[in-house]
Amino acid sequence: ASSGAQLLIRWNSLGAEASYDWSITESPLPAGSTPETAIAAREGVNNTSHYEHQVDQWYTFTPNVGGEMTITNMATQPITDYYYFGIYVKEGTDYIQIASSDDYGEGANYLSPGVTYYIEWYRNDNPDFHSWQLTFSPRAAQPGETCTAPLTATEGMNSASNEAGNQWFTYTPTTDGIATISTCGLTQEDTYVEVYKDCSSSRIDGNDDYC
Repeated sequence: ASSGAQLLIRWNSLGAEASYDWSITESPLPAGSTPETAIAAREGVNNTSHYEHQVDQWYTFTPNVGGEMTITNMATQPITDYYYFGIYVKEGTDYIQIASSDDYGEGANYLSPGVTYYIEWYRNDNPDFHSWQLTFSPRAAQPGETCTAPLTATEGMNSASNEAGNQWFTYTPTTDGIATISTCGLTQEDTYVEVYKDCSSSRIDGNDDYC
């Protein structure tokens, strides 16, 4: 429920035939329920509760230096449940997803220094309570690992790999017209592509599997 937003409540007449009492109780959302109230993640073990699957849980992590953030699921091995999180950055008033975990709630991504990253654990895609470990290892960015140091794409065939996370490319058309970026008929991988004008703007186009 949102403050000031009307709720219309109907007690259905299909069941009860006599009058009865009922109540409304308000309680504030717990910390971390929204990106604005995100909890600061710490290096080491973090514990997440979705309050009976009622809320997502948001965390922030801001590295002082560039490096690789690894999130590891602390569930008992082998992991049989489904776990999932997304990583976001804030652009203006929007939160833009830049990465996601595998199906076991694990992943490693390069983080740029001084940028606040938002980690969202989804209430419907995880057990109600779970623990995870955040490890951060300082290192230099590899070519293509960040928007500011992309690999160069050429017209014709190129090769990409997401084994280490997102991979950035730059391409400058040589003529006015339509630039078509496609993996159709070229791979069986589950691909997802986005196009930006520069590193400080929102995406201008994208495609998830459509051919």
